[in-house]
Amino acid sequence: MARLQRGRIAFRQLRAIGVAPSSIDWLVAKGRLLLSLRRVFCVGHDAPTELGAETEALLALRDGDALSHWSAAALWGLW
Repeated sequence: MARLQRGRIAFRQLRAIGVAPSSIDWLVAKGRLLLSLRRVFCVGHDAPTELGAETEALLALRDGDALSHWSAAALWGLW
């Protein structure tokens, strides 16, 4: 799942696939998950990736939310 999301994954996604909160804490302590934004993690490393910040922002929000204004314009090359 994280591979499809530029190496990012949300806490809610980890829980949905059955990862226990204590296991998430263990992965963070071992450096396998790196906290990026509130309840969003980078998997394995936090090197910048293309659209990584936008992906993190979307994962921090609820399902159905979207990029807008400057972020969306930049993504679509509208400026």
